[in-house]
Amino acid sequence: MTKIEFFQNGEEKILPMITLTKSKNGKTGTATFFFLKPTVFEKISLIHKPQQKKKLVWKKKRIKTKDISIFIYKGEPLLLKSTFLFKNAFEWFDFFQFMKMYSQKTGLVFEEKKIP
Repeated sequence: MTKIEFFQNGEEKILPMITLTKSKNGKTGTATFFFLKPTVFEKISLIHKPQQKKKLVWKKKRIKTKDISIFIYKGEPLLLKSTFLFKNAFEWFDFFQFMKMYSQKTGLVFEEKKIP
C-alpha cells in the first residue's frame, strides 16, 4: 500500500531521486523529488490534464503537495519535480515513516552528503 501517486489509484513506478534540507533547529525542512521520465507522463495528456498534486500514501496516511514543476525538452516532458515543505517535527516524522516503508518496498537507499 506504500506508494507515490500523481492521481487517484495511479501508482508511479519510476523511482525518484530525493534531496532533503532541514533547518538548523531541525524543526522545518523540505523534501524535493525528481522523476526522470515518470510513467505519469505516459498515462495522461499534460495539455488537457495538468498535474495538480502529488501524494505519498501509506497505511491510512497521506502527505500531499501542489508544488509540482514539469520540465520539457524538445517538446516532450522529461522531468517532474515536486517539493514537500515540512513545518514541524510531526510532519518530518510522518515523512520519514513513509520513506522507511517506501524504501523497504522499492530498495531506495539514503546516502548522506559528506561535507568537508
